[in-house]
Amino acid sequence: RGYEFQLSVIDAALTSSTHVDLLRMRIWDANGNVIYDNNLSGDTSLYADPTMPIRSGNIRIVNR
Repeated sequence: RGYEFQLSVIDAALTSSTHVDLLRMRIWDANGNVIYDNNLSGDTSLYADPTMPIRSGNIRIVNR
């Protein structure tokens, strides 16, 4: 209760900055305390790019 989350992805097919798809999940409580962030070894700011490559499957962003 009182949690917010952010899911960020980078589709490698749409950028030259990486050759793998990347994912970031960040969860924080109503007071702004970060509960979970899989980006902890990198930039932990709200708008930081994801750094975790996905292990299987792929991310595909489709513009409709």
